[in-house]
Amino acid sequence: MKKTYILFALLFLLTACEISRNGVPDYIILGTPGIGDINTRPSNDTGAVPESPPLLPAAGQNNEPVVNSAEPEPTQSPETSQNPDTGQSMETGQSMEPTPSPEPTLNTESTTSTGNVSPSPTIAAIPDPVPAPDDYAPVINENDYPKIIPNLDINEYLAMVDSSYLSNDKLSWYFIRNNNNQPPGAQQIIDIGAYNAFYLGDTSQKHVYLTFDQGYENGFTSGILDILADKGVKAAFFMPQTYIRYNPGLAKRMADEGHVVANHSIRHLSFPDMDDEEIVYELIETGRYFNEITGHTMDLFFRPPMGEYSERTLALTQSTGYKTVFWSFAYADWEVNNQPGKEYAYNRVMDNLHNGMLLLLHSVSESNYQALADIIDSILAEGYEFKSLYSIP
Repeated sequence: MKKTYILFALLFLLTACEISRNGVPDYIILGTPGIGDINTRPSNDTGAVPESPPLLPAAGQNNEPVVNSAEPEPTQSPETSQNPDTGQSMETGQSMEPTPSPEPTLNTESTTSTGNVSPSPTIAAIPDPVPAPDDYAPVINENDYPKIIPNLDINEYLAMVDSSYLSNDKLSWYFIRNNNNQPPGAQQIIDIGAYNAFYLGDTSQKHVYLTFDQGYENGFTSGILDILADKGVKAAFFMPQTYIRYNPGLAKRMADEGHVVANHSIRHLSFPDMDDEEIVYELIETGRYFNEITGHTMDLFFRPPMGEYSERTLALTQSTGYKTVFWSFAYADWEVNNQPGKEYAYNRVMDNLHNGMLLLLHSVSESNYQALADIIDSILAEGYEFKSLYSIP
């Protein structure tokens, strides 16, 4: 027995000496954190969890296009089949932030990002590719959402469309930029005009259609409205129901001052991921709620969240009386902590000015706010007119 104790003691001393001399052997596991473990520490062991890399390239960088980076498995947009030697710049659908959980009385699932960004497709020799814009409301507790109206009848709209024969392949809106101030090309997989959808106005005229997306309020909308009033220009504002709920005064002011106030859905989720009932409900309930809060009727124009759509979703949107509005120009202006500045915003718009321009800006952008008055003055000086979405057939 005494010999056994002595033997164990000698083995312990030998192991301790080995660890002291060479460090911890590789075969000793020290509790490796799992992927995404919140207790993961950086190499310098400061106690802070490392920040995730940005999902989008900074404006002006020659990076690869990012396609639906908030989705674990991105849906590839048609631009990946374009000739990489053409030097064309593509616009692709982009989701920016996690979306709050849906109202529990609807049978849906949130498309919240997992944080694991799939690699983007590689496209060579394309200058300054930019993902399609869309701002997101900040994460809000699901109980903060406007309550569902259970008796709202949607059957009359559903009866207008037999969606069973329509494709639900998810597409992300993109356009093909050019450098000669000509109307850009865009996706041609679906004839969007057959579903009362458009991305350009009258290209035979020097017309510009100014639109803003209002994902959430960042303090600039009131100033934007002041500039528009001073310049005598009307715009269109696309907003989700949460924006109306938390900014009722601004929503009402837009309508009071004659701007188009348009639909951006209730929860800002991808429409191709929803069933028919949810899509119709998202549209008509947002319009109903806007009327309840402001006393105005919501204008029947709709911009799909993240620019994601399918033939089925376009048909269902059309059945509710809404026209789907895409865009012929936008840039990466929605990153509030990475603003390119007044001069960049001004030049970006003016360098892409074209007949029938359907201009998408984001009101969260300080750069847009700073440049807006000069943009309007210069567009007018070039002989263009600002027109309403209602003037587009």
